[in-house]
Amino acid sequence: RLRQVPLVHSSGTRNMKAMAQSVSRVAVVYLVWQGAGVSAFRRFLESYMGFVAGAPHDLILGVKGFQGPIPGDYAQHLKDVKCALISVPDNGKDIAAYHFILEQVAADYEDVLLLNTSSVILAPKWLRHFQAARGPARSVVVGATGSFEPIPTSPEFPNPHLRTNALFADIAFLRSLDWGDVLDGAQFEAGPRS
Repeated sequence: RLRQVPLVHSSGTRNMKAMAQSVSRVAVVYLVWQGAGVSAFRRFLESYMGFVAGAPHDLILGVKGFQGPIPGDYAQHLKDVKCALISVPDNGKDIAAYHFILEQVAADYEDVLLLNTSSVILAPKWLRHFQAARGPARSVVVGATGSFEPIPTSPEFPNPHLRTNALFADIAFLRSLDWGDVLDGAQFEAGPRS
């Protein structure tokens, strides 16, 4: 299984050797955004540890907004959690962080579940549910939530789109898509080309 590795720096130097030793081909990526505070991180970890995933995976924490390693009040919650940490540039919205992380892990994983800072797991076999919803098709993206809300750069209501707070897909397929301006994220999540 994956063992905890040192913080990976956004400069491109990374130690993914521990990830490559894992038997899993699924990465579960959770964004640890400093701006949300340690309580959001704690809520996610409690839910992650509280419900069986139902499928093998590796947990990768994308840390955003910290100067250097995550502080002790965050690190103390990781003592019983097997994970890897990737430092994410502190710019743009969640989609920018996801894009950055996918570039780091693409060689080591086939599928990814992207979870934002507000995500909380609510049911057992949560990862298996995402896999079952996608089925065998590799060019399908599954989300936990959707919306019909319009945004300034999209058509009026109804504007169907998948929210990026919990998104499961094949990594190669995600990387092949036109992400638009990743610092904004609106083109990826909403509108006729989303």
